[in-house]
Order: sequence, then structure tokens, then C-alpha cells
Amino acid sequence: MAATRRSVSTLVEALGSTAAAQREEAIVELAACSAEEVAGPVSDLLLIEAKPESQAACLDVLEKHGLAVQLTSIRADSWFEKLGSQMQNFDQICEVLGDHFLAYSMILGVQLRSLVINRLAMSATAVEFNVSGDHRVQSLPLAEFRVRVVHTLLQETRLPYIPSVPLTGDDAAAIMGGRNLLIAPLFDIKPERLVVASLDFKSPRYIIGFLSETGFSFIDLRDFDEMLKAKVRRDLALVGGSGLELDLDVVDRAKSAFDRGDFDEVIETLEAWPSVLAIIQRTIAAQDLEPAERTKIAAGLRMLGIAFEQRDREDWSEELYRLGLQYVRDGAGAGPLFLSLGRLFIRQERFAESIAPLRRALKLGEGEQEVLPALGRAFFEQKKFVPAVALLERASSLGCPDRRLQSDLGSARRALADAGVFWDVPGATSAPEEGAAQATDTELR
Repeated sequence: MAATRRSVSTLVEALGSTAAAQREEAIVELAACSAEEVAGPVSDLLLIEAKPESQAACLDVLEKHGLAVQLTSIRADSWFEKLGSQMQNFDQICEVLGDHFLAYSMILGVQLRSLVINRLAMSATAVEFNVSGDHRVQSLPLAEFRVRVVHTLLQETRLPYIPSVPLTGDDAAAIMGGRNLLIAPLFDIKPERLVVASLDFKSPRYIIGFLSETGFSFIDLRDFDEMLKAKVRRDLALVGGSGLELDLDVVDRAKSAFDRGDFDEVIETLEAWPSVLAIIQRTIAAQDLEPAERTKIAAGLRMLGIAFEQRDREDWSEELYRLGLQYVRDGAGAGPLFLSLGRLFIRQERFAESIAPLRRALKLGEGEQEVLPALGRAFFEQKKFVPAVALLERASSLGCPDRRLQSDLGSARRALADAGVFWDVPGATSAPEEGAAQATDTELR
């Protein structure tokens, strides 16, 4: 009679045994299982198992299924020092800029042109540079340059990478990302192994084994990303006069310029804010902000976002509105940000996306005269004519000054008539309830 195959969970448990014979038997049996069966359980054991012999057994199984690969061939050990040996005045630049900040700028493709050193206030030293692909020379004070570089470096998000088996070095490089491979050596971190912990194409998961000053560790790749980001943030925090202080009084100066329609001055006054706010967002300083301070931050970011819209830099505006919402959540100042975000989506013809922030703005107390024309147009463009007419009728009855209102209302009424629905609600006196826009959201074509 053939022996009954032990369950995968039983075999994985045996990999953690102190008995070598049990581990070897488990390795053989797990090698006969499918990669999908072993990837998750064996990887999970690898994360919690401290015994080197058990870790080796886990890696043996994973390698037999092509789920693990060594990273020695794709590491970038000492890349910064090697480039530095070919640079003129490398040591002097590092002394002024900071070696890690110079490395970060190299990773981002920033080309330094000159340093105009201010010995009395080093943070005010002027850094002249251009970004790869852009020949325009820019100049920033050293403190702001450091903040900008770190902020930009931290913005990269991991794109999903569909794992293939057997895993190759090229796969591992694409999964880890070039920036991580360059940042890790700056902190004496040596990636050694990459493991596919899940073959689910919708949500692949990876584990990385690395050597650092604290020894050898296995952690989830997402945790590895956050560990490196925390080290980069700490670099900025350790630099005296790093420019992380927020002067909330500049919001009042920006508002004066905003009210005059001087959007260039608004940008000049507040342009350094987003980088600082994004970096301190997870710090104790941000957590300790008073509600009034959060509201002021939201107001500043909204004005800056609108100013960028006026200068056709809408992609940046969206990021500013979203950053402001992360500071205020649903508190004071959130309504105007939701309204600005919804209007931006309307302007970009992202009508489906505009509905949620506009509804949120209305719920948070933004005036119907401000919200309803945009919300009505969003429903109209989605061919949801019943809620569109209801909202636009209400806006019209309120005397909204929106220049498109009557045109949109006429078009929505005609669309209803073409569908055989006749709407006759002269001078509507009440706004559609929040659920009405959902309940009447029937598509009439």
C-alpha cells in the first residue's frame, strides 16, 4: 500500500525541526509538491524561524521550485565610492552637501553645476543644478535642496511585478527596483536573497534576506522599502537647519497675493511647503499639530494648488489637494479641498472621479451654489440625466453665478426629453437629499 502523503503544513513544520533527518525528509517531500502549495507556508516559516539550519532548509525547498534567487550578482556595493573616485572635488562637495545627499541626487539624475558657499549660514549655500533631460539650471538654498531631494526620492511607489518561475536575477532587479539597490549600500545593507512568497498575480508578495550591522534578517519586501525610507528621512532629520520648520504665518502673506490674483507670488511663497509637509507627515511634529494649524496648512495647500492650476500644472495641484486632506481628514478645511479636487477632475474631464469629492464637499458644509453646478455637470457627462437635472434645477433656483449652468441645464433637459422623460419643476425649492443623487442615478440613453 502506498504511503499517504503528509500535508504541506505538517511538512513545513518539520523544516523547523532540530533533527536533520526530519528536515531532509520534509525537503524531499515538499520538492514533489507544486510551487503554489509551498510558496506561502515555507516563506512564512522563513520569516519567523531563527535557526540557521531551518532557514537553509526553507531556502533549499524554495530554490528547488525556482521561488528564490541569490542577489549577489545584482547588488551595487560601493557604487557611490566608485563614482566619487572619478569626480573632481568629490570630498569637498560631500563636506558641503553631505555624502548621502549627494548620493541621493545622483540616484535621481540631478547634475550639480556649482555650489555658492555661504560660510556664515551653510543652510543658505546656493546649489545650482539641472535634472537629467532638462537643461534648465535651477538654484535652491542648500536646506531646501536637501528637502526636495529627499521628498522626490521618497515619492517612488512600488509597481506590481508579476512573478515568473524560476525566478531570475533580472526578475529580482525589477522587483526590488533600481533605487533600493542603490540606497541599500549607503547604509551598509547587503541584499542576499529574494523569495516569491505568493504567486497570486493580483497581489504578489516577496521576502528579502539581507545582511546589516545587526546581522542577517528575512523581512517582507514592503517592510524593507519602509526601512530604507525611514533611514533616508532620518538623514534629513539629523542635518541641522534642514528646513523642516513650517512658518504658518506665510499663509497670510500667500492669501494676500491670492486675493490679488497674483498666483506667481503664491507659488513663490508656498512652493517649498509640499516637500516639507510630505516628509514630516509621519513624525511626532505632525501628530502634535493643533486643529487650527492643520486648517491653516489645508488653506495654504489649496491656494497653492489653485495657483498651479492657473499656471497649467494640474498634476501637481491634485497632489497638493490630496496632501492637504491627509492633514485635515474630515476636519475644518477639508470641504474646500474636496471642492477644489472635484472641480479639478471636472476640468480634466474625469467626471466619474469628480462625483465623490464633490458630494463630500457638500456634506462637509460647502455651499450649494459652489458645489451643485459642478456636481450636476458631472452627472450629465456620465449620462445620468435625472440627477443632473435635479441638481442643476436646484442650482438655478439659488441663482448660482456659474456661467455654464443654464447651458448644462438646457442640455440635460433636452437629453431627458429625447429619452421620453419630461421634467417640469419650475423654481425647485429644496436641494436633492444626499441619497437622491444615488436613487435617481438611472442611466437614460
